[in-house]
Amino acid sequence: MAFEMRAYQFAAWIIFLFLLAVAAGAQLIGPPVPGDREVRNCVRNVRISERLGVSLSCDSWYFMWLTISPRDLYETKSARQSRPGVVFITYLLAKPLRPFVNLPRWIGIPEPPDRKNHPGHLRVFWANEAPVYLAYTGFNFAILIAGFWLLLRTTEPFVPSLPALASALSGRCWRQTT
Repeated sequence: MAFEMRAYQFAAWIIFLFLLAVAAGAQLIGPPVPGDREVRNCVRNVRISERLGVSLSCDSWYFMWLTISPRDLYETKSARQSRPGVVFITYLLAKPLRPFVNLPRWIGIPEPPDRKNHPGHLRVFWANEAPVYLAYTGFNFAILIAGFWLLLRTTEPFVPSLPALASALSGRCWRQTT
């Protein structure tokens, strides 16, 4: 029974991680929001290469800024003041990623064009704060993986053993012989 459960969980993890990788890749390949709709949809496109990019919501920059400078949470109008947990976690995650500050240049990410609907600090921000984006990405992947682990642990008592499942699907009663 234990071996069967491990095989089931191993297969579930392989499928989950494969689908997670496909979904992450699809986010990079997906079409960017057209330039004339960026402001209306509250989205900013960040190009990674000619064909790859991500579309960030307009408050993403604010979250990343708070990770760079958590003391700004104490401002009187800070939207994250009552819920600072994610900011502090990503702040701690971004510290060991500092050696990757030049990652955008290493992999050839073009600097975004200066356009009226992009924040003025976008070019400098993306060039200097790639570790913060990596910290948020890693944190979100960790939440997805922890959620899937919790799902497997929660459903484990309800998963039938493989021989019982095979006999139920074949319509025959399975008996264990001694």
